[in-house]
Amino acid sequence: MASDTSLIFNLIARKRVSEGLAKVREKFDSAATGIAAGIGGALGYGVASSLDMGAASAKLAAQLGLNTTEAASVGKTAGKVYSGGWGDSMDTVNEAIRGVTLNIGDLGKGAAGGLQGMSSKALMLSQTFDQDLGGATTAVGQMLRTGLASSADQAFDIITAGLQAGADKSGGFLDTLNEYGTQFRKMGIDGQTATGLLSQGLKAGARDGDLVADAIKEFSIRAIDGSTTTAQGFKMIGLNASDMATRIGKGGSSASSALDETLDRLRGIKDPVLQSQAAVALFGTQARAARRSLSVPTGYS
Repeated sequence: MASDTSLIFNLIARKRVSEGLAKVREKFDSAATGIAAGIGGALGYGVASSLDMGAASAKLAAQLGLNTTEAASVGKTAGKVYSGGWGDSMDTVNEAIRGVTLNIGDLGKGAAGGLQGMSSKALMLSQTFDQDLGGATTAVGQMLRTGLASSADQAFDIITAGLQAGADKSGGFLDTLNEYGTQFRKMGIDGQTATGLLSQGLKAGARDGDLVADAIKEFSIRAIDGSTTTAQGFKMIGLNASDMATRIGKGGSSASSALDETLDRLRGIKDPVLQSQAAVALFGTQARAARRSLSVPTGYS
């Protein structure tokens, strides 16, 4: 049987937890009220009153940990985005704002229209191209972190152009940007070029964008591994393995130009058997996808 002392400690602990939760709830309620007030100010309280904002506002306030002042500002932004025709509900608008805040955050500073502009663009991508909101904002954030884009506006524009050019033909375009962003950066490939290569690869018959991206990744590894297979592959196309390893190891424009030269040399081989052997030695099992799809060094086909 529990002692009187232990019972007292338990009661004290429960009281403290209860008080702590009450304070947290009070903070969230206050923030949610601030969001709702901001939305009302942006839409007009007559319109806002017809929307069920309570649960959505409370959820966003809790997810972002907003104080009352921040919540009012975010609420005003949400109202402007919704009144601009983006989002089929305040829940959807709040989801976009959450994605921009958590996945892009300070990396999006300087974007046209700030939080409102980025949230509107995320919703545009989602609604126009049937893309997941979280996936869109995650891809933009990853492009900024890996240097595939210099600004959030540019990242959104590159993704939009890629979707229009068929880069998502097999699905998974945004996932490929997220997964292979670091590999593209290592090879000195920017976002526009990467997206163009993915689109070109799908048009050339690649099953999906991952095949093209994986070929680039494999080349970046093989080109500097110092293996006999790699050395023979470069020799078959008239290049020196040691020199190419140095150029690719530097990254940036040096690596990009080395990749371009490798592809040019491969395209110059007329014997299909020899061309295939050299490509496999340098790009691995994805050689065919690499040879056919990486034929445009920059931009879109």
